Amino acid sequence: MGWYDIAIVGGGFSGVATIANIVRDAAKPIAIAVVSRDARGVFGPAYATPRDEHLLNVPAANMGLFADNPRHFYEWTQAQGITAAPGDYLPRRLYAQYLQSVLDAAQAAARDKGIRIGWFQGEAEDIEDHAEYLSVRSGGDGIDARVVVLAIGNALHKGDAGPAIDQPWKFDFKTLSPAQKKIALIGSGLTAADIIISILDTGWQGDITCYSGHAALPRAHLAGYDADKRVALPPDQYISQRLSGIMQALRREIKSGAREWHYIIDSLRPLTQDIWRSLSATDRERLVKKYFTLWNIHRHRYAPHIAARIDAAQAGGQLKMVKARVASAAQTPDGVALELATKDGVETAAGFDLVFRCTGVDYKTAHNPLLKNIIAKGLAKPPGNDYGIRASDNMLVYRDRPCAMYALGAPLFGALFETTAVPELRLQAKLISDSFLEDSIASKSRAIG
Repeated sequence: MGWYDIAIVGGGFSGVATIANIVRDAAKPIAIAVVSRDARGVFGPAYATPRDEHLLNVPAANMGLFADNPRHFYEWTQAQGITAAPGDYLPRRLYAQYLQSVLDAAQAAARDKGIRIGWFQGEAEDIEDHAEYLSVRSGGDGIDARVVVLAIGNALHKGDAGPAIDQPWKFDFKTLSPAQKKIALIGSGLTAADIIISILDTGWQGDITCYSGHAALPRAHLAGYDADKRVALPPDQYISQRLSGIMQALRREIKSGAREWHYIIDSLRPLTQDIWRSLSATDRERLVKKYFTLWNIHRHRYAPHIAARIDAAQAGGQLKMVKARVASAAQTPDGVALELATKDGVETAAGFDLVFRCTGVDYKTAHNPLLKNIIAKGLAKPPGNDYGIRASDNMLVYRDRPCAMYALGAPLFGALFETTAVPELRLQAKLISDSFLEDSIASKSRAIG
């Protein structure tokens, strides 16, 4: 398939951000390969939704792809004649169009600079080190490059969904009928919020029951959010402390009532990677198991008007939140039956016309064959837990001159914790681009994780 200077595994946001930075800043012709499970122009399940009610959960003015221009997306909307304010939460399908425009612009600039970009659709299964080059293996073929970037994005929880719909964004909600009386959702994160809104948009009047271990939906963004109310938190109360002390400091700050909790959580964000790296392995595991859901509920919020509609559905009794984990789902003559694990034991809920699986992202290394393979070969190291791989401070995973491998985003969850949102991803893409183009690796780079 030819020789490439760099092969990027993944064609979603992370991959496009890496391509765009490299092409923009390259001073000489290079060859770039992209290996993606999706066709060019498909940017992962979140942005593949065609539905206008599926919104970004970050205001437009902070969704730019480039680290040196966070407003790039908002500026693009204005150039397109789209009526939007900087604080608006815009449709994700619109963001997919933005990513396509960035990719198109990068490809046009690449042609002008003599940069070759090849796109290969397939699942990257393994990476081999051949001393002079790395080979990305996909379906029996190999794409050879001096440098590989793991931009593989978020992996959704897999498994036997049975009669549950495991790609809920693709469901045609216009097919709902008044004859259908009961719908269940497995999970209660942002995906569940998407599906609830899509159901409500149709005017369907049946019952919606949402099952999860905590029975809590994400919190809403603060209407009239004032970024000036974000105040730097004292690092010495949060970094290099035990998890119990960190939680006590956070609770004190929130209970003080000096400002809404939204600002406190957002003020904590610049510290989260350093906090995570300073925790013991025991505290890291405890944070994931005990507090990660709580963090996601407050950290990954949705638009206020989305929250108002969901709150109204709960207040009116159409939407019910149930604290239970769904152990299995089975089709019966009377509809889908769910086996539930509750605090009181095993229960059954039956008679559902439709069940949507909304269980979110899976960071487990054991469930990612590519990461398992490169760890087994010594091309990457685990971060002391079961969630991905380690990287240096310039996102370097492996170096054996002249070969190198970098990673960004979800594979670094176990090393960085906060690593999958646009502000982190665009900075990581820029770091990788700079390092690749400079072709120099700092010998004393600090290991992450």
